[in-house]
Amino acid sequence: MNLDSGNAWRDIVKFPLEGRIPKPRNQGLTMIIDKGMGLAETKDLLNIAAGHIDFIKLAFGTSALYNKNVLSEKIDLAKSYGIEIYPGGTFLEDA
Repeated sequence: MNLDSGNAWRDIVKFPLEGRIPKPRNQGLTMIIDKGMGLAETKDLLNIAAGHIDFIKLAFGTSALYNKNVLSEKIDLAKSYGIEIYPGGTFLEDA
């Protein structure tokens, strides 16, 4: 095990996403469900994993519970990482 390398796990675990196509992707798209994450949690997630996320679905009508400014900031944040964000669940079904 090489603890001095940038990612010691590479010596131990074979990652399932080796050779992943960079964004923008036309295949191998990844969507995550946001069940009401706060803005700070969303920022943390995107700082860590934005390269693997193509879409964020705001599920279960949670976007109706956000303050308008928080929702706008969350949308802008996702877009700044090249991630599409959209309402899902109740709002998508109603549409």
